[in-house]
Amino acid sequence: MKERLDNKLIGFPTIYSVIESNKGVEILMKANGHNLKKIITDLPRNKQLSKMTVLKIGVQLIERLKVVHDLGLIHGDIKSANILVGLEDPTVIYLIDFGVSHAWRMSNGTHIKKYKESCFIGNSRNGSFNNCRQIVQSRRDDI
Repeated sequence: MKERLDNKLIGFPTIYSVIESNKGVEILMKANGHNLKKIITDLPRNKQLSKMTVLKIGVQLIERLKVVHDLGLIHGDIKSANILVGLEDPTVIYLIDFGVSHAWRMSNGTHIKKYKESCFIGNSRNGSFNNCRQIVQSRRDDI
């Protein structure tokens, strides 16, 4: 997998600014294109994405998740609205919205323990089985 091109991570937006406050973190990123949800919704009724297109998107999404997981993070909100198709190069997809992401690896390098969370985090429509049962998310829940 070719992850870097001109010192940029392929498939992740360019970050221009990060502002932290007591309300949370705001990240200003480059707009990379329309999200997959909009693209699919805007297709005419009798049209759909080709099998090859779906497979290419799937392969790239797995590559993006490998990068995220190798960094010790879980995305936590994989859905079509968080997958962008590149404006400059429509063959490249971008993974966005890390608002509910968290670490899967503890500081000593071991995997986080399985436990029930006190509240549901994310989107129940797109949430994993474990997430909907309020079990802390792990890498498998991004798949």
